[in-house]
Amino acid sequence: MVFLPEAADFIADKSQVYPLSQTISGYFTKELMNQAKLNKIYVSVGIHEKESHPTKVYNTQLIIDDSGTIVSKYRKIHLFYYKDPKKLISETITTLAGSEVPSPIETPIGLLTPLTCYDVRFPLLSTYTRYTHKSEILTFPSAFTQKTGAAHWEILLRARAIENQCYVIASNHVGFHPNYIGCDCETNQQEFNTDCGGASDKVEKKDGTQRQSYGHSMIISPWGEILANCGSELEPSVQIAEIDLEKMRVFRREMCIDEHWRSDLIDFKV
Repeated sequence: MVFLPEAADFIADKSQVYPLSQTISGYFTKELMNQAKLNKIYVSVGIHEKESHPTKVYNTQLIIDDSGTIVSKYRKIHLFYYKDPKKLISETITTLAGSEVPSPIETPIGLLTPLTCYDVRFPLLSTYTRYTHKSEILTFPSAFTQKTGAAHWEILLRARAIENQCYVIASNHVGFHPNYIGCDCETNQQEFNTDCGGASDKVEKKDGTQRQSYGHSMIISPWGEILANCGSELEPSVQIAEIDLEKMRVFRREMCIDEHWRSDLIDFKV
């Protein structure tokens, strides 16, 4: 199975997000479906999904099976919002929030629940899918930038893997993005960098630098081991890891936290 990042179709200035976006039947998705069928492989990919809204799109993760069929569509439910006395940054400028918690999908590597980027900062969502849907794998296609990536990326991903005893697969953008500085979801100004995909309202910062994604796409075991790490912050790369579901099941039996969850005292409402 192949995992591509959030916003794998493009990263662009926010004024270009709607014009560049396509429907699910657009050529970008169609070509991925063709390649999945040709190579007989499943694909997870994040796209900008244009539907019926006249100015906004969805941040959507698709799972395409080895026959080239879309078998899962998850529209990101957590859209970034940041406000301080000097600025307001909202992913909702260009993006509509999804309205459904993702359901898991059976794949050749296990029962997989698709989540996206900023969702990783909401641990109850991951835990909810683990206990209500029996998820074995959580995905987080992302566009973390260098600053928040260096500070939080690995910590958040390993935490989601350990606390839910799940494999975590997180494909992230890497390197510099010409003509894209900043983000609707978090700003790329010097004092605060983005950690999710979105769109820019500036071509470049005052110092002339460009938006840099953190890279470090990772595959993490339920024990919290980093099984694969595309370690570069500048160059694209590919890593491969084996998903051992039997090893995961043994670990869950030996440390049976699902039997110890006090559901009589704690629910998932926030």
